[in-house]
Amino acid sequence: MPVAATIGVLLLMLSLWHARTVWRVLGLLLVLLVAGAEWTFLVGTRLPDYTGPVVTGKSFPAFATARADGSSFTQRDLEGDRTNVLVFFRGRW
Repeated sequence: MPVAATIGVLLLMLSLWHARTVWRVLGLLLVLLVAGAEWTFLVGTRLPDYTGPVVTGKSFPAFATARADGSSFTQRDLEGDRTNVLVFFRGRW
């Protein structure tokens, strides 16, 4: 998206070169603000550093969360002789 907004800025600058109107200037300022905000968000935000998977035999850190149905889920639900797999989706949305 930042690349598309930057291309939009360049196209609006090209249209201003051909004919200057108030609406084109306002459009350029608006698209320039949007492009700047998108580039700032893309470059300025970072995900936390990845520390790696939990090692076999090492105790799992304490946590409490909710399942999709609303019931609670804690580290106690992982205890016992069952094999468990937890999947974490790390994303930026």
